[in-house]
Formats: sequence, C-alpha cells, structure tokens
Amino acid sequence: MVETVLNNSGLLPTVSNSLILDSLRISFQERLEETSATNAAAFERQSTVAEEEQQRLQTLKIDAILAESAIEIALNNADEIRPLLFQLKIDVENAANDPDFYASRFDDTLAEIFSIASSGELSGNVGRATFQNNQTTYAFDQFGHTRTVTGSFLASDYYVTNDGGGLFIPEFNSDSLRLYESYPNDSLGDAFSVKGVQLDSFDGTNVGFTVDAGLASETSYTGTVSRGGLGVLNAFFYDFSTGAGRTLAAADVATARETFEREVLRLESEQTQAQNAADRIDALIEDKQEEVFDLLREAALAGFENQAGVQADFQRAVFVLNSLASTQSNYTDFYQPFLGGNKLTGLLIDTYA
Repeated sequence: MVETVLNNSGLLPTVSNSLILDSLRISFQERLEETSATNAAAFERQSTVAEEEQQRLQTLKIDAILAESAIEIALNNADEIRPLLFQLKIDVENAANDPDFYASRFDDTLAEIFSIASSGELSGNVGRATFQNNQTTYAFDQFGHTRTVTGSFLASDYYVTNDGGGLFIPEFNSDSLRLYESYPNDSLGDAFSVKGVQLDSFDGTNVGFTVDAGLASETSYTGTVSRGGLGVLNAFFYDFSTGAGRTLAAADVATARETFEREVLRLESEQTQAQNAADRIDALIEDKQEEVFDLLREAALAGFENQAGVQADFQRAVFVLNSLASTQSNYTDFYQPFLGGNKLTGLLIDTYA
C-alpha cells in the first residue's frame, strides 16, 4: 500500500468542504497507488531480466574458473614431475656403473611420475590401452561460444600387443606386467615383476623378452610396443648393461623431456585463455549488477516524482476548493477533470455547493 501523503492544509473548515475533501483525497490516493503499482511492475520486469542474465553469466564464469583450476592442477603436477624426468636422465648416464641399481631406480622414478600425473584430470589419461587424453570444456564468452581444453598425459605409459594374443599392461605401482585377454577385465594370469624380465630383442617397436629365464617356468614372448604420454618404457626394454640400450634410453628420455616442456607451454597458454574468459565474463557480471542498481535508483526517483506530482495536484485542488465556494456550477465544472467518474464526489458537490 502506498503511504498516504495527501493533506488539506489551508482548507476552509466547513462540513461540505470536509466531505468533498475526503472524497478527493481517496481519489488522488487511488491515482497515486495505481501509478506506483505500474512503476513497480515495470521495475520488476526490467530487474528480473537483468538478474537472470547476471545468473547466467555467473554460471559461465564458474565453468571458466573450473577449467582454469583443472589446468592449474596439471601445471602443479608438472612442477613435481620436471625434476623426476631429470632424475631419469641422470640414472641413464650413470647406469654403466651399476646397471641393476640404476635400472631399479629408473623404474621406481617412472612409477612416481605416473602416480603424480594420474592425480590430475588434465595431466592423466582416460584409458591405459587407448592413451586418450582427458578434456574439459568451458564457455569462452557470453554468446555461447565454448573452448575445449585437451589435457596432456605428463607421464609415460605403454602396452605390448602379444603375438600369442592379449595385451601386456604395466602396473607401475608394483613394477610388474600383467597379460590381459581384454583390458581391463579379462586377466590371463598373475602379474610378473619387470625387474626379472630378460630382454631378448628390441628395435624400438618390436620386442622379445623372457620371464623366469633359466627356471622351469621360463616363458618367452614377442610382441609390438605401443607408447603413450611421454613414451619412456620400463628399464628392461633398454638393458642398461649395454651401451646400445643406454643410448636408446637416453634418446627416449631426451624426447620425453622435450615433449613435456612443449606440453607445459601449451597448458600455460590454455590457462591464460581460461583466465581471460573468466575476467571478461566477470566484467559483464559487474555491468549487469550496475544495471540493476541503476534500475533501482530510477525506480526510487520515479516513485518520489510520482508522489510529489500527485501531492502537488492535490494541493492545487484544495486551493481551488477554497477559492470556488460560491456556486455549484463552478464546483462541477472545475472538478470534472479531477473526478474521473467518481460519482460520490459529484453527488457531494451537487448537494453541498
């Protein structure tokens, strides 16, 4: 209910005038409430549109921030992985001094890198047998355009397609290999340690190796190696006891470090893109917030002006009521525009003028 602000300062204290004034006050009060309601409805419509757009933009901003956060986690993982890749390089360089020791430490470091990378959405991979990178998509602007960030597997993974059937999948956390008919559900036997594998041949792709060499359970396999991520393999593929093996390992580690730094630069660029998108959308949110404030200020001003206008009209009516008390016709003729069909006021004028 709009607050009654009409008063009758200066009106002659007669019974007829008092009754007419009460009727006028009701009429003007209704006019004030009607115009106020119209203004309030208009403000409600405009502010609702602005607030809904603000909420939509807020959702887009959250998407960009989540993408930025996922990239940040990948880059933090990269900071942990970088010195470990350098450690692989050192192990290969020193392997001639103690091949078994450095081969074991090489595998342990490879497992640590795999664990760190796998802890991040965009630094791990989707499937062990597919090497598919994870992705995240976010709104790039307010128009519905999106950007998809493809992660980068910042560790090494591989599998060996066994010529006799199935896939050998490494289990880095236990330094072992396991044969699967169909990964990951159909294992064909127990895992065996990579530290006891004898390398028979390896040209970078085709491999032959023997498990339990010299024992009654000795078994030889041949197959094709498929690599994922940084492409470094377990140490037995390189045979650290040979110069050729160490050279191959050094080449793979060097390539891995180059690939790693290139992918880190790409992820940093993607992070900047996501940050910029979040900043752009945040600026639009602030604009919408200011728009709502402007609407609120305009509504308050319109309400004040409307109230002041009706009050002024009412005061003019009161003034004229005091001035035109002589004849009924003067009352009727003058107040007709103000009555707006108010029969009670017309009747009162006819009766008391």
